[in-house]
Order: sequence, then structure tokens, then C-alpha cells
Amino acid sequence: MINDIKNRDLSYKDTFNTGFEIYKANFKALAILTVMVYIPLLLVDRLVIYESTRDILAILGVERLEMNMSLMAMADPAVLNITAETVPALIRIYAIVLGAHVVLASVITPLISSGSTFLLLGTMEGEEPTADNMLNAVVSNIFKTAVTSFFAMMLVGVGFLLFVLPGLYLMVALSFAVPAVIVTGKWGLGALKESAAIVKGRWFYTLFFLFLSGLFRSLFVFLSSFISSAIFAVVPNNVFTDGVFTILLAIPVTYFTVVSSLWFVNKRYIQRY
Repeated sequence: MINDIKNRDLSYKDTFNTGFEIYKANFKALAILTVMVYIPLLLVDRLVIYESTRDILAILGVERLEMNMSLMAMADPAVLNITAETVPALIRIYAIVLGAHVVLASVITPLISSGSTFLLLGTMEGEEPTADNMLNAVVSNIFKTAVTSFFAMMLVGVGFLLFVLPGLYLMVALSFAVPAVIVTGKWGLGALKESAAIVKGRWFYTLFFLFLSGLFRSLFVFLSSFISSAIFAVVPNNVFTDGVFTILLAIPVTYFTVVSSLWFVNKRYIQRY
């Protein structure tokens, strides 16, 4: 079925099935990539975002808030302990949290997509790409994927801020910007245009594909939470064990990234040839 990537426009079902074949064939490399991506991701999340959030709550005096307080009461500066002295500290911490989220979204998270696309291209050519080759490709393109992801994130954000519909349109149209970097060698606005060109004429079709992929992914994560709860009932739940199980559960979720990359590669090949 992998050979069908070049021969025909894959349906939803074929995309998910072929993606699973590619995922299985490259499981070891994808697992290594996922671990290498999630270690810094978790470090940033735990050491920067989590600790900064605790600092924000401490400054706001949230521990004094009652659960049944109205939103209006929670927004009262007197209740939240917002004073002229606390504002500079809040701005600084909020800036740190925002910067950490930007780094995660535009630098770290796209690495799985770029690695998946590299493995996909190798599989299409009948090669057996190794983990070393994949990691080299990921590292060598990290600047291009980061810039591209940042532009896409900013455009989608502006679209949602101004009007909801432009944001929704851009979210779908620019969904394949990172795979476009690996496939075409273009980056920044060039990669965004490549992604939009593939979605053009099949926007609703692509939207439903993304909806299905997101739905299946959410169901898997939901079911995994029950497994985690059962495990933590007998295993001590601390920062280390939580990180380990987060990474272990992230490895199968990488399958959905492979599927997304496959969607772009297949549609681009069919559209070009």
C-alpha cells in the first residue's frame, strides 16, 4: 500500500492505513525522535511554565480565592492583590511563560513533524532511513522549521484575533508548513505558500481529515489517561514517573503526525504529477 502514495490520491481510510504501515516500519527511529523531543519539552514545561505559573498565583494571592467566587470578583484587583508593586513582576513572569510557549510551539514541537516527513520520503523511495540520518535532517532544518512554524502561528493568531473565520481558514491552509520545509526545501513564507497551495481547492476535505485525525488522537489520549490512572494507583506519582509515562504515551501519538505528513506528501505528489 505504501507504493500507492505516488500512484493515486489516497482516501481518508488509505491515509490512516498507509500511515500506520510507515509508522510500524520506522517505529524505532520515531520512538527515538519522540524521546529526544519530549525531554526538552517536559523540562521547559516543568521548570519554566509550571514554576512561573506558581509564581503568578502566589503574587496574585489566588490561594485566598474561594471556588464559588464569580469571575467579576476574581477580576477585582483588590481580591487578586494586583498593585503597582506587583505589576512589573507579573509582566516579567507572563513574558517568560509566553516566551516558553512560543519556543515549544515553534521550535520543539515541529521537530517530530519534520522527522516524520523525512522518514516518509525515504520510505517512498524504497530506502531504509536510519535514525541517525533522520536526526541529522531534523537538526539541519531546525532553523527553517522554527521560522516557518512561528510565521504560521502568528498568522493564524492574527486571523483569530481579527475575525474567527480567517483564523480557521489559515489554521487549515497552513497546517502542513513544516512538512513543506522538508519536502520542498523552502521555508518561511515559501513553505506557507506550499502548504496553502495543497489545501487550495480541497479546504473542506482537508478540514474533515484534520478533524478525524484530531478526534482519533483525542480518543487515544483520553483512553491513555485511564491507563495512567491505573498505573499511578500502584506506582508513586512524582515528576520523574510522570515524565516517563508522558513520553511513553507520546510515542504512539506520533503516529498521527506521520499521518498528517503523509497527507501533504501524497496530495502534493498527485497535484504535481
